[in-house]
Amino acid sequence: QPNLEGKPEFDAEKLAEMWGEKELEQELGKISSNYSDWIKKSRDELDKMKLSSHLYDTAKSNLDLCDDSLSKIKDGIEFICKNERAKLAFCFMNMVMSKKMRWDNRDNKNFSGLRWREFQMAFILQSLRGISGLDKDESKNCDVLWFPTGGGKTESYLGLSIFAIGFRRLTKIDEFSFTYS
Repeated sequence: QPNLEGKPEFDAEKLAEMWGEKELEQELGKISSNYSDWIKKSRDELDKMKLSSHLYDTAKSNLDLCDDSLSKIKDGIEFICKNERAKLAFCFMNMVMSKKMRWDNRDNKNFSGLRWREFQMAFILQSLRGISGLDKDESKNCDVLWFPTGGGKTESYLGLSIFAIGFRRLTKIDEFSFTYS
């Protein structure tokens, strides 16, 4: 669902209820598709610019880093679509964040629920495999989200924390195989 600026937003309550792999891929795939288009457009524009070799190399290197982020975003989407534990933790994260925002806005009659902005969801997706602990190479990285005050960093980091707590809790339950009588 796009916001007023034409950028997609992602309804946390809807994401909390999405279980179908194709539905999740379609919804979250908007992020990787938009980012891929932006990288391609930026590369095309870069090739048309008359920059010194130093500036061109720096810009190209930064776009290569964007390709790395795009790859992590795609891996994050695949992770929550294919790994049921990750999918459940992702749904849990969205439900908890939605409830928290509804509580914070309980006196606001116009509040319609948490809508993740595209950059927030992209940051979350590219971080999931690393914070899950399953991908040892990615767990060595620490990406930092930089955005001016009021941009949505706190919600993104809180969402990742909730995902990590849920994922690790589900992992512990699976490891011990509890039985109830």
